[in-house]
Amino acid sequence: MLRSLVGSEMCIRDRASAAPPEAEDLAEDEEPSIDDVAVEFMRSAMQAEEMRLQEMGQRVLPLWIKNCSVCTIEGEDCLYNRVEVDTKFDFKKVTQIMVAPPQEIPEKAGYLYCNVVLLIDQSKPPLLMPYLYEQREENLLQHWYFINSSMASALHHVEQFDEV
Repeated sequence: MLRSLVGSEMCIRDRASAAPPEAEDLAEDEEPSIDDVAVEFMRSAMQAEEMRLQEMGQRVLPLWIKNCSVCTIEGEDCLYNRVEVDTKFDFKKVTQIMVAPPQEIPEKAGYLYCNVVLLIDQSKPPLLMPYLYEQREENLLQHWYFINSSMASALHHVEQFDEV
């Protein structure tokens, strides 16, 4: 049984398109909410990372997330970083997870952002996705629970982190 921890889930968007929401989607007289600011921050940070990697000669396939949370799985005593991703990709094919150093998000106190790169094999470009999560001392970003748009899921564990 999967349990979401109270207060840790953030719905990123409700749209069916694969593109991240744009700031122009707000009505002119509407003030952006804290979550709108967080989404814009994530979009901007992911685009910057994609451009940085392209400048280094590395092509990546960007993915957008539907929502994310920190959760537990019955019978296990660790936190999982649960990510619903807007793709039909089978996350069981992931062979390595690379997590960028977390950074604080303006206007979203207590939450952190990081880019996540998923490697499949040498013949395919890596996948790049944003990840936003509530800061918790016990969450070391080692346990991942990915869900695609077909609701197929995959659990992954990062054994160790290496500086790259």
